[in-house]
Amino acid sequence: MSADKQRSRYVLMNRKLINLYARAQLQSQYVLSLVRHKLNTYAQKTDYKVYRARPSSGLKTTLVKLGNSATIIGVFMGVAVMTNEPLRAELAKSITFDGQEYASANSFQDMDRETTPTLKKVIFGVGSSNTSNSSALISPEVLKLPVPSIAPLAKQIPGKIDPSAQDARLMASLSDQQKVANFMANKYRLDPKLINEYVSHAIVVAKEVDLDPVLLVAVMSIESNFNPNIQSNMGAQGLMQVLTRVHLDKFAPYGGPAAAFKPEANIRVGAYILKYFIAQAGSLQGGLRYYVGGAAFGDGGYAGKVMREREQLNALLKNVEITNVPLEVSSMQFNAAQMNKVLPSPMKQDKVTVEDVQTQPINIVEVKEQDS
Repeated sequence: MSADKQRSRYVLMNRKLINLYARAQLQSQYVLSLVRHKLNTYAQKTDYKVYRARPSSGLKTTLVKLGNSATIIGVFMGVAVMTNEPLRAELAKSITFDGQEYASANSFQDMDRETTPTLKKVIFGVGSSNTSNSSALISPEVLKLPVPSIAPLAKQIPGKIDPSAQDARLMASLSDQQKVANFMANKYRLDPKLINEYVSHAIVVAKEVDLDPVLLVAVMSIESNFNPNIQSNMGAQGLMQVLTRVHLDKFAPYGGPAAAFKPEANIRVGAYILKYFIAQAGSLQGGLRYYVGGAAFGDGGYAGKVMREREQLNALLKNVEITNVPLEVSSMQFNAAQMNKVLPSPMKQDKVTVEDVQTQPINIVEVKEQDS
């Protein structure tokens, strides 16, 4: 179907929805006027006997009309959500649930799982971050930050983690870390020192939650383009685009909601949420769909984008050609013919290949191997 036909269909559907909404609004106003009239009539003592003879006739009619109006409005909202994919994705992301709310949100997609047990409270100690980490980092100063570790909370997550989501130790050396940092700095035209810090944070946090640091870097790339101060229209904040209002309890040990814009806090909370969803979904790609809020209505290709970004980084680290990433079929049965358009990524980004990074010079920060 050509773009003009798609655009005309979209315009026609919008007109129909506007007309339907206008009719529902007029119907509601008419019903409200009837209710006011009935209330005024009952308030008059002279008409009391007349309505006493038929006490339910007018009331039943009014209730029926109110029910019809509510039905029309509900249909209008349902059609609007079903025909507007960006609205579906944003709506689903706005109701993203945490561990304690999983049972109620599970109604969107039955995964045949039992209600998630309530997580135990964890006392975070200041300076309890894994400062004894023996791995060399391109930005070792991140280990000196007095940041509570997310590991105690991550260990409470029930279920097994997809092995493909765990660390393959592709960024164990300083040279490999610098290679990834330079690639991302060149791709988004950012300060290499900042990217070095984000990559180092990803390595430390990945060990705390037992996930692949390359995966965390790929999620940050797709979600925020490594902008720690960005906020979406639905309130998702920071590098990992966490819905802070839903996860206030998890940001409390880091200073409250304002910590969502601090990389050391945002990456930890985002990584914990991602691990939780991977465990609940039973697979990496399923967890990514839950993370973006697209498990019920479709993720708009989000899981595929993260997987391709991760595969591109893996190929860069292995010095091999990029291969096609096999994508899982979502458990929801979608009609491919109805999916006429794909949701845009959370952040617009240019396609950059490994060759582009190699041919476009950038100021590379020289690092020395540290004693482990």
